[in-house]
Amino acid sequence: MHQGYWYLASPFDKIDKKVARDEVERAAAWLLDNNIYAWSPIAHSASLEKYLPKEKLTHEFMLPYDASLLAPAVGIIFFLLPGWKDSIGMKAEFDCCIATRRPFFGLPYGWILDKYGSLY
Repeated sequence: MHQGYWYLASPFDKIDKKVARDEVERAAAWLLDNNIYAWSPIAHSASLEKYLPKEKLTHEFMLPYDASLLAPAVGIIFFLLPGWKDSIGMKAEFDCCIATRRPFFGLPYGWILDKYGSLY
């Protein structure tokens, strides 16, 4: 039996949104392929934005939703895409890690492709 899931954090507002989605989806697929269960706001809920009113597409609206899925996670994997150091969301997720003494680690951008080649 699997023992929960990891929260896959990544920047979204400081990088091209299509690039962010593609890379985060690739990382989430690689993790799943390697039996690491992960939930990602970008891979799993960013697609909802086309159905939400434009005025709701703010950090203030989305961060509580993301936090509700972060709370039961085993820990956080920080996917270090370009812009991660300036990401408001990743800063909030990191602060949560420290406050809750939750395990975390960084997944460097390019590592999956450099080390394992394309998933597809």
